[in-house]
Amino acid sequence: MVVPTMTNQPCNTDGSHPAWSERPDAQEFMSLVKAVAQGDTSGLDLSAAEHAACRGLFSPEDTLHMGRAPGRLDVMGGIADYSGSLVLQLPLAQGTFAAAQAPRAPAAGAATRPLLRIVSLQEDCEGGRDAHPARSTVFEADLVQLTVSSYEDAKCQLRSDPATAWAAYVAGGAVVLARELGVDWARACPGGLRLLLQSSVPEGKGVSSSAALEVATLSALLQLLKKSEERDLCPDLAALAPSDVALLAQRVENDVVGAPCGVMDQMASCVGREDSLLVLQCRPARLLPGASLGSHLSTWGLDSGVAHCVGGADYGAVRTAAFMGRAIIRRRMQELRLEGEQAGPAAGGFQDANAWWEALSLGDRPAKRDDASSSQTLEYLTQLSPSEFEARWESALPERMTGAEFIDEFGSHDDPATTIDRDAVYHVRTCTAHPIYENFRVHCFKELLETAQQPAPHAWRLLGELMFQSHASYGRCGLGSPGTDRLVELVREAAALERDGPVLLGAKITGGGSG
Repeated sequence: MVVPTMTNQPCNTDGSHPAWSERPDAQEFMSLVKAVAQGDTSGLDLSAAEHAACRGLFSPEDTLHMGRAPGRLDVMGGIADYSGSLVLQLPLAQGTFAAAQAPRAPAAGAATRPLLRIVSLQEDCEGGRDAHPARSTVFEADLVQLTVSSYEDAKCQLRSDPATAWAAYVAGGAVVLARELGVDWARACPGGLRLLLQSSVPEGKGVSSSAALEVATLSALLQLLKKSEERDLCPDLAALAPSDVALLAQRVENDVVGAPCGVMDQMASCVGREDSLLVLQCRPARLLPGASLGSHLSTWGLDSGVAHCVGGADYGAVRTAAFMGRAIIRRRMQELRLEGEQAGPAAGGFQDANAWWEALSLGDRPAKRDDASSSQTLEYLTQLSPSEFEARWESALPERMTGAEFIDEFGSHDDPATTIDRDAVYHVRTCTAHPIYENFRVHCFKELLETAQQPAPHAWRLLGELMFQSHASYGRCGLGSPGTDRLVELVREAAALERDGPVLLGAKITGGGSG
């Protein structure tokens, strides 16, 4: 049995791979995998169903390929990622592991089709094996039939049974690699494909358990493909950058799972570094130099006790409303451009807020607004600054609008990840404003961090205030919850009582909200 070095593949921006095999949790997982491959799981703390599922899963003669991906704590940015915001994310110590093996091909003439078999072990952490009593430990499917399916057909097949719906996050990786990179799984794995998963990332807590699962699985699958004897399986594999892998993982979640998330979670899980804030411009996945909380600041994740689901109706409705707002602003910009010369050629344009922030970070004076610096295409809402949004575009947005009203007047909202419900009422203005203001808050937060590495209580209080503002904006969008609201209020009360210097600075709901 050959066990290559375990990697979060690809992980670092310089192309290096950290030695995950040296981590205690990695050592435990490797011991588990070896026991499974050797056919002796008697010494493992598994349920009876898990012992049975692991029996015969791996062969001791064939190479095993492993991947690890961490969860993440959303410090600032959150749901504004799908609108191109700057986000700040902190990788967690908890991670998800995946092991993949392609058994040897059956003997010539054997009438068998490659089988995909996935075993998911529920780690005995909070909630443990009792957290999902109706969840099946095993998922099986025809590997070739599944991976040649359209995204919609694959989603229907993988999500049809609630007991195995979790498999969409895993098997979706094979589907995406087939459709996006042209991987022929019949050639890559003529003897089938086996996967074993284990995770300590809490589910439903807004810390990217789904992204960790997607990235860990893709890591293991990419290792398997790179080591395949079929060298021409996918010539593009060697050229994959970390952001490419994250975008593939996002496609798993958007197109196979059916959750309309941005790329923030997958990037944090794919390229996040220990003890460093990931700084990401989500346009669509531009990695910037990392930031540090310094030795005087730390973050804590508290469980509100309310389950979160990024595929939930509230999250999807907020995203839909934001893209509706972008479409309305685009229409208004076009109308201004068509009004003619009296308004000036830049009347329907705007000053890209991102260019303004970059100029400040480089110590340059932001360029004056003129025809040359005025952008004409609004690709992301966060290209607008709060002041320009308020002065020029906010009044064009309705407070509320039904899906039918929008479709009849504007047609498409140009978001492939969501669908407008004609009967639903969307809070267009509030949901459009959120990413614009959140992007501004995140930039301010980052600038304050860079200037407050030494003890600076006044700057620290400003950091806390930005978190409180972010939380309030989530609530206005309909993504709050009584549990998180109470936790944030307790932090606010404690911060107000600390006269000798702040200990608790601020708090906010994390990730997709609603729990």
